[in-house]
Amino acid sequence: MERGTIGPQATDGPGRTWAVLCHLSALAWWALPGVGHLLGPLVLWLVKRGDDEFVDAHGKEAVNFQISCTLYGVALMLAAVGWLFPVGMGIVHTGWGDWVSWPPRLLAFLGFGIGWLLVFGGIVVWHLLVFWAAFRASNGQAYRYPLTIRWIR
Repeated sequence: MERGTIGPQATDGPGRTWAVLCHLSALAWWALPGVGHLLGPLVLWLVKRGDDEFVDAHGKEAVNFQISCTLYGVALMLAAVGWLFPVGMGIVHTGWGDWVSWPPRLLAFLGFGIGWLLVFGGIVVWHLLVFWAAFRASNGQAYRYPLTIRWIR
């Protein structure tokens, strides 16, 4: 096995199809927001991991990536919302009419906006990576997602 690969190259057969489905099942996020992207790959991997080493490797990679993305997404959302907490406290304390407090409020609203742009940008990148991994699996190639914490080895 080459350095940087996640497992053996697949031969023709159902292993490729199941490996592709392990990645694409993360799109269940659209049907079950919050858990679909985790449940889809996890269920497929648990069911098919013993059938083919290629499916096992891609399933682990897909599950690890989805867990990592969940953690990154929660951190980004908390950071984006965290920018607004001081603003809310300032409005409660001083009211909307205090012009002295507008520069910090503006900064907080900008931070909130930038944070949510990063969240939505992350969703776009997530989709691209899922499709790229599925493409690589369909060609029988190994794939490792970037910035993935390998929880399952």
